[in-house]
This record gives sequence, C-alpha cells and structure tokens, in this order.
Amino acid sequence: MKPWQFLIALSLILSLSVPFYAGGWEALQAFGQLSWWAMGTLIGLMVVSWSVQATRIHFLARVLGRGLKPHQALGTTVAAEFGHAATPGGTGGPGTYLFLLTRQGLSVDEALAIQAVDQSTDLVFFATAVPLALLLHALDIGNRQSIGVALLVALLVLIGLWFLIWLLGHYRRVVLFLGRLINRLPRLHRARYRLARFIIRFRRSVRILITMGPVRLLILYLLSVCYWVPRYSVLPVLFAYLGLEGDFAYLFLVQLLVLVAGQLTLLPGGGGGVELGYTAVMRTYLSAGVAASTLLLWRFATLYFTLIAGLPVFLLMTGSHAREIIAKRGPEEAAGRDAARR
Repeated sequence: MKPWQFLIALSLILSLSVPFYAGGWEALQAFGQLSWWAMGTLIGLMVVSWSVQATRIHFLARVLGRGLKPHQALGTTVAAEFGHAATPGGTGGPGTYLFLLTRQGLSVDEALAIQAVDQSTDLVFFATAVPLALLLHALDIGNRQSIGVALLVALLVLIGLWFLIWLLGHYRRVVLFLGRLINRLPRLHRARYRLARFIIRFRRSVRILITMGPVRLLILYLLSVCYWVPRYSVLPVLFAYLGLEGDFAYLFLVQLLVLVAGQLTLLPGGGGGVELGYTAVMRTYLSAGVAASTLLLWRFATLYFTLIAGLPVFLLMTGSHAREIIAKRGPEEAAGRDAARR
C-alpha cells in the first residue's frame, strides 16, 4: 500500500470510528429521519459550490485572455476538490489546479496567477465573514434564521468588496508588514518560506486585480461569496431538516473552527480531528447520539461525497499522472515539475 493510500484509509477509519465511539449505534438514527430528497439537497449545495468555483476559474481565465471551456473548468474544480480532500492539509488541491490548468493550455505563471487571485479573494471573504458571524451570534440575530442569513450575505458583499478595494490601494503596506514578520521569525524556516511564497503570489494577484475594474471585482467577490456560503450552509440546512436549533452564524463558526483544527491531524480531510472537535463542541447542547448523527451526515455530504464523486473525475482528468500529483514529495512540486516539462 502506498503512503497516500494508507493515509486516506486511516483518515476514513478515524472519521467513521469517532462518531460511533461517541454516540454508539444512535449515530445512525438520523439517517432514518432524513429523506432522500433532503440528502439530495445537502449534496446539491456542494454541487452548487463546485459549479460556482468552476465559474470563478473560467472567469479568471477569461480575464487573462484564455479561453478555458466551462466543462474544463468544472472538471478541474471537481478533481481539485478531490485532491484537496485526499491529501494531508489539503495540499493536493493547489497542485491539482496547477497541473490541470497547464494541461488546458495555460502557462505555469497564468495558472499560479489564477490560484493567487482565487486564494486572495477567499482570504478577503473569511476576513469579512468571521467578524460578522461573531457579531451576529453575539447579538443573537442568527437565531432568526432568515434575517440572520440575509444580513450575513448582504454585509459580506458590502464590507468584503470595500475591504478588497482597500487592500488594492494599500497592498504595499501589507507586503511590508509581512516582510517584517518574516524577518522576526528567523528560526521558523518553513513558515518563512511559506510566507515568502504567499507574498509573491499576493503581489501577483494584486497586479491582476488592479486591472480588472470595479464591475469585474464585484463579480469576482460575489462568486467567492456564492462559493463559500452554500458549502457552509450544509450543516444549518441539515439542522433545519432534523428540527434542531442552531443559528447560521454559530454553525458557520463551528464548521470553520473544526475544519481548521482538523488540519492539525495532518491526515486527508482532517480525519479524526474534525470529528473530535465537532463532538466536543456540539455535545454541549446536543445528546451524544444526535451529535454523532449530524456529524456523519455532514461529513458524508462534504467529505465522503467529494471522495466518491471526485475520484473518477480526478483519474479522468489527470490520467497516468495521478500518482505523481499526490506523491509524498508534494503535489505542488510534482505538478510544477510536470508543467515545466510541458
């Protein structure tokens, strides 16, 4: 068994064993309460998220003057989602994007530029969404679901777009701040390298964003919002179907917290870490069985379905190069080497 195959198997075993250990056979009780139509809705939210991301990749390729076809963008997105879910820390996602975009005719620099802009707008989204979610939860607005979600999305668009425009006007200050930060971390060589690489990509993305104009910037940020909101709506929608209480802002923060914490396990999909974090947080106001049930259903829609649906697309898109992309030497390095040879 290859190392990456062992890691995926270990991640799946841990992600399935934790809910059953915490809730026993009661972990399966919600499956009988949830209709196939409801489960289809949860999976549909993930498909909508992938479709929006494909639209964003297609949009950025057109900004660079490249005619990336919609089906190519969708296939690249689904394959990259699998690469992200199947590798430790999600490192396979960027590598898959780089490799497949270069196979679609883009240069390595153009593929890296698309990733830089993509990640920069995601950073703006979360820098805006997290404070807003904290504020809405603190004010208890999120308990009124329709009002809370509407306010969150509206404020995300307004404040996020303002922050994006501000960032373009003051990006030199941000770069200088990050440079000083790197100099103050002389012993953290890996962190320094990653920060330096982030700065290079950030500057590349700023150069592209500056030339877009306000209309394209608005479209790009709206696509970012429409990519993340359906993904983080899976758990609130699941709670609504099961008749459980939980405001959107709080569940948004819970998902973000446990997904980030899960990356510390260094296992694909955060296996084990996500489940432990979710169980610890949710058992404060849900019974062990209900918490385990919602955990299994949420992870099925967001992780297991990604692995099941993404694997054939990944193999189809990458062909014989699939093993090299997810090799232990690093997916971005493998994709970069192959792209350079092309």
